[in-house]
Amino acid sequence: MSTNCQHVCNVTAPDSFLPSIPVDLLHEILAHLDTTTIVRCTAICKLIRRAVLDPGFQHRIALRADAKEAFLLGVSYALLDSPYSNSPVISVGQAPRQNPRFDSYLLESFKPVASRGGLVILRPRRAESFSRPDLRVCNTLTGQTSSIPSPGTVHVEYPLALFAVGDSGRSFKLLAADKYLRTQTFSTDDGQWGPVVKASRPRGIAELTPFHDLGDPVVLGGTVIHWMYTSRKEVVALDISTTNAKLIKLPHRWRAEWTGEHSNWAFRLVASADERLSLLVAEWDVISMWTLSETEWTRQVVITKKAIGRVVGEDPSYSVPLLGFGERTGAVILQMDNIGLIHVNLASKEARILRCCEFDQQDVTGFIEMCVHEIDLSSVLQAMRPF
Repeated sequence: MSTNCQHVCNVTAPDSFLPSIPVDLLHEILAHLDTTTIVRCTAICKLIRRAVLDPGFQHRIALRADAKEAFLLGVSYALLDSPYSNSPVISVGQAPRQNPRFDSYLLESFKPVASRGGLVILRPRRAESFSRPDLRVCNTLTGQTSSIPSPGTVHVEYPLALFAVGDSGRSFKLLAADKYLRTQTFSTDDGQWGPVVKASRPRGIAELTPFHDLGDPVVLGGTVIHWMYTSRKEVVALDISTTNAKLIKLPHRWRAEWTGEHSNWAFRLVASADERLSLLVAEWDVISMWTLSETEWTRQVVITKKAIGRVVGEDPSYSVPLLGFGERTGAVILQMDNIGLIHVNLASKEARILRCCEFDQQDVTGFIEMCVHEIDLSSVLQAMRPF
């Protein structure tokens, strides 16, 4: 536990023996603690819990979330021999440090198939072709794990969509879809998969499925789920509240410049800070973001490769794979040959080396599975109850 927390609250003493600390000063102390320490202190001390449940402190935390990357807990990754489903795992690890609440060695036996709001959904790597193994749900904040069955009717062919994560990860929904856009949704409200729902497919949607290793689907407004079709350079958008689906063309300029030299890992569908559909692209000289308005896509440079080079000591004059994205923190994780993992902050447009590791020893571009661990501290605090 943080020494700061120990100074503020002695858990063995009743409240009457605790030092009298002005609320403003206590808020100031807590605001300088890391996310995990705040949660731990809140769980064991009435005085601190009352302080963090104060609306003034929660407002302060919300402002900090916009300005800093304090809610990025880190990343876990598996280094594979090839991108094929039966490829052996060479090694697993975490960065920038070990997360005691999530065992990275799970990735030797399980593949990360969805993540959001501190939850990671895992599927067994060596399941039989026609079997439907249970999925494992890991809470990277609490360390709790549980299992849920695979959907009973719909065969999972689209990447699983995890959404509506709340109550510190204790509540969530998970949507499975097949190539006909038939869906089933698991909800923790009743602990089971719901009925099969058939979406209205637009003309032009072939019975093909998106590529599974291009990151999590983007969920906007809580109900509209977006998957990318790399072969068609389009996005499938499904509104689960209306069961209507549509196709969205990706930026024309990007489609025109996209070539086979541009690997599938040089771009990623993401949500912008203002909840708009965006396309993050690792170009030869910059990292850019295309954002969709009502009528068109607009491009903005996030950071130049030269700016990254000044931090890492090498000018990456080549396309780099985008391995992970944190939608809450705006963290972009990329890999550079001879360097390792690089973290780019979309808000501050700054880069830092996350980890120098085995990535600089072999050509593993495109064969890395990664899950980004981040936390919505405001939601966690709101889920707590006074005692």
